[in-house]
Amino acid sequence: VTAPSPIARHHDGAIVKVALTIDAQGRASDVAVERPLDAALARRIEAAAAEWQFTPARKAGEAVSMRVVLPLRLEGGQG
Repeated sequence: VTAPSPIARHHDGAIVKVALTIDAQGRASDVAVERPLDAALARRIEAAAAEWQFTPARKAGEAVSMRVVLPLRLEGGQG
């Protein structure tokens, strides 16, 4: 899993919500952090999440695109 790093110690343990669209091939797009803690961290999270691979949603047995919101706990604070 690609993770944003480093994460400042004062954000360690924080939960952020990441909205994204998962397409029928499991690729993430339109990634956006909802209510970001800071702009630079949000950009790093969005870049990392855009590289993640997912299992797509299914409807009537067919893979479909779906918009989701993932809660992420930030860990590994430095500094």
